[in-house]
Amino acid sequence: MMVLTVPARYLEHGTPCLAYNSTPGNDCQFPQARAGIYRAFEPISAIPRVAKVLVDCCDELKVKALDPDISLLVLADMDELDDLVPVLDELRTRKIIVVKPIERINKLAIKKNLRKSFFDANGALINRQFTMPGLSPSDMADAWLGFSGSTSDDSVRCHYDASHVLSHWQSGDNPTETHYDRYRCHCFERPAYNLPALFGEDGRDVTGPIYQVMDRTNTANDCRRGVVVTHRDLPVSKVTLSTLALDIDSLWLHKLDKSLTEKEKLGLIDDEYYALCEQLLMVVHFTGLFRRFKRLREEYIDQLNSYKAQLQSPEQIISAERTAAYLLVCLVDQEIKSVVSALVGLEKARKPEGQQHKTPAGAFDPDSKNNVAATLAVLAEVYAVNFFRDVILNDLMSAGSLGCLFSDGYFKSEQRDEKLMSLLEKGTDLTGALDAIAKKLQELTEPFLPGNQAKSG
Repeated sequence: MMVLTVPARYLEHGTPCLAYNSTPGNDCQFPQARAGIYRAFEPISAIPRVAKVLVDCCDELKVKALDPDISLLVLADMDELDDLVPVLDELRTRKIIVVKPIERINKLAIKKNLRKSFFDANGALINRQFTMPGLSPSDMADAWLGFSGSTSDDSVRCHYDASHVLSHWQSGDNPTETHYDRYRCHCFERPAYNLPALFGEDGRDVTGPIYQVMDRTNTANDCRRGVVVTHRDLPVSKVTLSTLALDIDSLWLHKLDKSLTEKEKLGLIDDEYYALCEQLLMVVHFTGLFRRFKRLREEYIDQLNSYKAQLQSPEQIISAERTAAYLLVCLVDQEIKSVVSALVGLEKARKPEGQQHKTPAGAFDPDSKNNVAATLAVLAEVYAVNFFRDVILNDLMSAGSLGCLFSDGYFKSEQRDEKLMSLLEKGTDLTGALDAIAKKLQELTEPFLPGNQAKSG
């Protein structure tokens, strides 16, 4: 069994952020703190020796020992959450919890140094005041206090804020409460300290990695209320978005198809219905392609920035910097969304009279037929260009710059440049990913265009 400690400052916030009840596991029972009594830590005993403990403080402190077979889907960055938000509940039922790692400082190392400060070079206690019960070097270190006095001066100083100095200790004093009550020190407020921790029966800190649980209402980087605390000596099953991409897309497709079927049965052909149609098209045709593009773009930019140090020409350096900067802001996703929206809008406008979209007032939308020409113009423009309507990106693709940038340096070199070779290969992969998106856009666009507008060959 283990003991979980939860800092009092952690308990002061009550922002709803976690679907606690829908996460598989067993609630842990623990005594509640008495009202009106300040406690630096809320100790929760009798926690099973399991790898994962869920701590939630949305409304009140709740602790759950998660099922042993639960896996954590670890996010590399917050952008990945966009692909997962629609199926977070479905993933939970499959015992997969979406999380983001929380950086936890090395408390043990800090406290070890704070304890050592109370002893001289020979290992003898400098000031005998710290032999009193509750005032040992360990007690002081637990309050983030290190020794700063002498044999006759029992001053201690906060390791985080050197202006926080405490002295004249008496038997019965509590260093943690004294430190907090006197200074309301930032070290009690910083997220790195303000996290739950696991301890063994022998009092040893056994806390492993801590993860923030992601939810629809838990997307703020500073939200720490719902976390999974792991045991450092026990394995944790982890997966990544790339390993579950196909499963996630399948879940989302099934959910969209079910919602569309229900609306069609009820005759609810409204704005929400067409929004679901757009989402369905995106998942079927573009989600996987765009996910691959984003991954290759990140890898290519990293390699390009790494290779930049080898460039001699100022023009090449400028070209590399511009290419990297532009790839970060290029509008591939917006172009995809505009085409998908145009395709669904065209289908919407071509619906038979009785199936046309209804306005909130119940009347048919008078502009639906008038939008056909404008929609066809959008699709024709996409189909007419070689790659994308984005001029700069289209020029890069047409010139093959992403795949061949700085290739002259490779072919003129007498020695094989592995870093440049890797850059050229990654650029070719990225070009291929963009080409696949462009071809899919044209493939979907062509059937909707009149014969004289479609480009032959």
